[in-house]
Amino acid sequence: MACQFGLLSSSGKYLTSDFDGKISVSPLDASVNKLIKGQLWSLESDSNDQQVQSEDDSQIYALYSTNGHYLSVDKSGKVTADAEEIGEEQRFEVDAGSGGNGAWVIRSVAHDTYMGIKSKKVLCKMRESSSSDQRWYVRLSIHPHCCLLSVKAEKFAHVPQSGRYLTFDATVPWRSDTLLQLKYSEGYGCFKTATGRYITREGNFVPSLIPDCLFVLQVTGDQIDLKDYKGLYMSVNTRGRLLCTTCKDRASFTLKPSYPHVTFHTKVKGTWMKLFAKEGKFWSKL
Repeated sequence: MACQFGLLSSSGKYLTSDFDGKISVSPLDASVNKLIKGQLWSLESDSNDQQVQSEDDSQIYALYSTNGHYLSVDKSGKVTADAEEIGEEQRFEVDAGSGGNGAWVIRSVAHDTYMGIKSKKVLCKMRESSSSDQRWYVRLSIHPHCCLLSVKAEKFAHVPQSGRYLTFDATVPWRSDTLLQLKYSEGYGCFKTATGRYITREGNFVPSLIPDCLFVLQVTGDQIDLKDYKGLYMSVNTRGRLLCTTCKDRASFTLKPSYPHVTFHTKVKGTWMKLFAKEGKFWSKL
């Protein structure tokens, strides 16, 4: 399943599609305090599009709404979400964080215009992307308490009790040392451990938030890439350590929900049995 997210404008409201295809920006529903249907989007690649990633890390996608239609732009700059298939007017170039502010910039490929807010309306008729009105900030649709999985290594991020570095060496996301909190700051994402420390781009732990802890969240299908504020991507070396690298050698990650855990201690043998639930099933580990 593709990763779903909300797009937060500089005005503090989310890109929203109505059932009739109208596009607007609206705040979170105060009664549920989370993104609702119509505020959730995902990126889809056009199967007929052979364009590869450009030198500035931007890629061509279609934006798919949870209302079942694709975002579209006509020649007048009007933005709607009523297309059932991907065509020229549904293709967008998504530039994630290259402006040094953690934001996405979204350009219509068909009309070479940028999507933004003008007079409280969502339009795609601006030729320049320098204004803050053309910036969109990603908010992933996932509970902030999650586990970070390295797709290639097939290991979860783990905070060693006595170690100084985050390592990807956990096969099962068990206990609080694999639990991370996804937070947002200045348009960027950041990760906080259960011990209250932040993770830097080199996998170190620091007590307070610094620029080295800020990541651009670049969504690709059901995975995310992490890019630091300097434009370098995160990867995982053979020892399971985070490192900074180029776009070509980047690693992809998946955020997994943190499942409920309980721990039992047997009086007979004096051993601990660890029990956790996943998708309605219980698993144990001694």
